[in-house]
Amino acid sequence: MRTPLSSLVAALTLALCASLVLVYFNARHKGIAIRMGAGGRPALTPPPPAAPPPEALVPPVTNEQLHARLQAETSQLGIRRFVARGERTDDEPRSEGFLGRRLGRPETRAQAETAIREISRLRRSVDADKKKPVPLSGKVVPVLSEPQAGGAAVEAEPAAPAPRPAAPSAPKQTSSAGYWTGLYGGAEEGTLTISDAKAWQSLWARLSRDPVPDVDFARRQVVGVFLGPRPTGGFHVEISTQVTPLPAAVVVRYETTAPAQGHTPPEGGTAPSALRAIEKTSLPVRFEKGR
Repeated sequence: MRTPLSSLVAALTLALCASLVLVYFNARHKGIAIRMGAGGRPALTPPPPAAPPPEALVPPVTNEQLHARLQAETSQLGIRRFVARGERTDDEPRSEGFLGRRLGRPETRAQAETAIREISRLRRSVDADKKKPVPLSGKVVPVLSEPQAGGAAVEAEPAAPAPRPAAPSAPKQTSSAGYWTGLYGGAEEGTLTISDAKAWQSLWARLSRDPVPDVDFARRQVVGVFLGPRPTGGFHVEISTQVTPLPAAVVVRYETTAPAQGHTPPEGGTAPSALRAIEKTSLPVRFEKGR
């Protein structure tokens, strides 16, 4: 006959066995191994980690396929070709110089220099006209000096105007016939000989607006000396009246002068020149500077 205590023990034993059975099947279902450890105690062994999935294999690509892909990408991006560093391209604008492609030619530079010289001559002519004194009408207001000791103010004499440098002029006839000098010889520099009326008219038109002097080129010719541009006034050139004929040439002598040291020359650039008509000769003309 069972007692209540034995019935309770039997029930607990049955419940414990049922629990162990559930644990065992649950572990088997999850891959957990149950083994007997030290001391006869069960030990749970976790399942091994799952192996990673195998990586997807990339199929091999040939050089031709890579080149085709590169061509397709460059076409989509609008790239015509790749340029190495320092390499010039045909469509790159080339340097045409400071004056440009057309103005860089020798003949065009010569035309530009001629135009610059002509503009310089016109500018000097305009500056010369600006330096001419302009008379003022009306009375001059008297200037009063400082009061004297007695307190009276006396009228001071009008101050004398400062001396003005002589305005540059075009070549003019001097005391001797057939001789012309001027302070503005344009852009001409050096010596020259004129033996016909056409060249004489062309030269005079560049030097002056006055009528062209008459020269009988059947019996005479014109020699000239041009000093070229000078920074100030005070420079002069003079052709001697003595012409020395030699067996092989005709010698024309000339002298030049410069501003004296310690003397302030007139302001404004000049270009002194001198022209003289001499007897015509078939011999070449040789110029000699006196000093």
